[in-house]
Amino acid sequence: YKYHKKIRIYASPEELFNYPLMLRIDKKDLASAAEKDYRDVRFVSADGATELDYYYEGKIEPSPLFFWVKVPQIPKDEALTLYLYYCNQEQGLSPQGTVPGSDGNKVFAFFDDFSGPSFNEEKWQKNLGLKNECRLKDGYLELRDATILSRNYKMKEGVLEFKARAEANAAIQGIIQQANEIASPPQILAGRKDVKLPFKEVFYSSAYPGAEHTIAINDVAKLNIGKPIQAGVDYIYKVSVNASGVVFERYSPDYEKQVQLKFLDAGLTNAGFIGLKADASFLGDGLVYFDWVRARPYVEIEPKVEVRNE
Repeated sequence: YKYHKKIRIYASPEELFNYPLMLRIDKKDLASAAEKDYRDVRFVSADGATELDYYYEGKIEPSPLFFWVKVPQIPKDEALTLYLYYCNQEQGLSPQGTVPGSDGNKVFAFFDDFSGPSFNEEKWQKNLGLKNECRLKDGYLELRDATILSRNYKMKEGVLEFKARAEANAAIQGIIQQANEIASPPQILAGRKDVKLPFKEVFYSSAYPGAEHTIAINDVAKLNIGKPIQAGVDYIYKVSVNASGVVFERYSPDYEKQVQLKFLDAGLTNAGFIGLKADASFLGDGLVYFDWVRARPYVEIEPKVEVRNE
């Protein structure tokens, strides 16, 4: 490798294990690596030899660049050093001679970037509405009047994040609920006593008045901020859940915070399945395009990090 940088992780207030650490790096600092689409970027532990799993975020190159590195251990009250290597002269080979690369499945507790040839039925199950649209196209998940819920993964305390954009007359939703089955309307209307609706937290984002940025419990809106989204614009959503409640945030693709809602006393008593949903208008138009979704551990104070030139 022709170049390397030092990554300094400052003292963390709590000890963390297998933690996905976000690194914000200016694009010009990795100009030579850009020639290989950042395939020759590698992250190495303090010993200078142990390669770490990482994920490069973005199908369309953002500025700055965002990398997530899975750090095996971040000690409490102690600083830690990692290394970033780049500009490999031999086709992007790693120091060990292998050719690993960006892989969100190795970094996050749950991950899908919808880049496969078909919808992953092992990760997700579908619940389709009347409009009935759920498909993969050009690296995106397209939903219209449809919900997907994780088949096996559940989260009690953690961070759910996803990137999405909506057409006009569509609402973007993230979901955490304590069952991955949804009672059908005939069962509900019949008043069957054996049908129990799961406790569900829903996080709306739309241009609809009264549902611009909303936290809802069991489909009843609890809080809303009147800051609507724009059709065709990408947003990153972050849902942080702990015993105290939930925080729902919206960011630009460069992680500039736009809006935040806090709802206390809404924590999950049991772990919940995660999901994504697209609400279409009664006219039937309004697709939502999901770029990626991931889940990671919750920490009250995330570690501070600095990338230094050497």
